[in-house]
Amino acid sequence: GMIVNVHSQEQPALFRIDPGDPDDSYLVQKIEGQAAVGAQMPDGCPITQPCLSQATIDMIREWVSEGAPQADGMFLPAGGAQ
Repeated sequence: GMIVNVHSQEQPALFRIDPGDPDDSYLVQKIEGQAAVGAQMPDGCPITQPCLSQATIDMIREWVSEGAPQADGMFLPAGGAQ
């Protein structure tokens, strides 16, 4: 509820998660290291902690592409953890 269809504070023209559009979702840009503003997420990646794996990034991109469906009161990737 705090990320889907919510404008980014760093890039207000972008939603944090824009359902159906991972390329224009600021969170996706941040975890891929492609955002125009700020460092790659998670904070400290890759110096003090590892970045997300490509498999995790792919799962998030798929979830966004599928419209960021909500399950059991939580936003989860389709087919994700139960």
